[in-house]
Amino acid sequence: RKAIMLMSDGANTVSPHSSNGFHNRSNVSQANEYTLDVCDNAKDENIEIYTVAFDLDDKDTKDMLKDCATDDSYYYDAENAAELQKAFATIGRELSELAIAR
Repeated sequence: RKAIMLMSDGANTVSPHSSNGFHNRSNVSQANEYTLDVCDNAKDENIEIYTVAFDLDDKDTKDMLKDCATDDSYYYDAENAAELQKAFATIGRELSELAIAR
C-alpha cells in the first residue's frame, strides 16, 4: 500500500509555469486543475489519497480536495483544531499498517 495525505488551509495558488516561462501564482483554477491531474496520476498507480481541508472557506479548493481524494471517505473537512486532530487520528489508524517512506 502507498498513500498520500494532502492538507490545505487556503486557496491553491501554486500553478505551473505559463507558456512565456513566468510563474503565475494567482491562477487558482489552473492550480486546482494541475493538482487534480497529479491526484489522478497517483490514483492510476493505486496510491491512496487522503485529503484534509483545515479551517478553509474556499469552495473551489474544498471541491478540488474532495475530488482528489480516493473517494469521499478519504476527504476530511476540519473546521477547527479538534476536528483536525480527529481527522489525523482517523487517518493514522487507517495507515497504521503502512511503513512511512521518504
